[in-house]
Amino acid sequence: MDRLSQYDLYRIVEKGRKTRDIAIVKLLLNTGLRVSELCALTWKDIRITAKKGRLSVNHGKGAKRRTIPLNKDARSVLVELGYHNSKDSDKRVFIGQRGAMTPRGIESTLKKYVKQTDLEGVSPHQLRHTFCKNLIDAGVSLEKVATLAGHDNLETTRRYCTPSEQDLAAAVELIGEED
Repeated sequence: MDRLSQYDLYRIVEKGRKTRDIAIVKLLLNTGLRVSELCALTWKDIRITAKKGRLSVNHGKGAKRRTIPLNKDARSVLVELGYHNSKDSDKRVFIGQRGAMTPRGIESTLKKYVKQTDLEGVSPHQLRHTFCKNLIDAGVSLEKVATLAGHDNLETTRRYCTPSEQDLAAAVELIGEED
């Protein structure tokens, strides 16, 4: 998903004005969480101060743990969602009509918004890919991206960061003919 598509998705979700749904999209795009990690997230896994924040993944793939720093966007949606009233609570962050949201519930929430756009292939996993690709595009090393994504193997991370056609075209333009 390229940056334009990412902002199209933001715009559609924000039009819906559901704080929970906005938080789902922004957290997936700004933390690279797996959908199962997002569903397992509790308020006590999150720490936010005026200028910093972090999120602890305690139920990662293979029972691995990791900590992800929270940028301003991620911190602000968590505060809007109720961080200050719920911090240190064992309650899940994302609640649906029948209790804690499931991966399938998150996927169907995203599909509801994607139907309103011409975007294709948008899934929680695709948003994770976008997180990794955005970091690589910003010049972050593969090792740091792998750590944030919870990958043991750099080859796994490398697959997430395959250049798009637009990336390759932009690269070739960098060596264009000079007059």
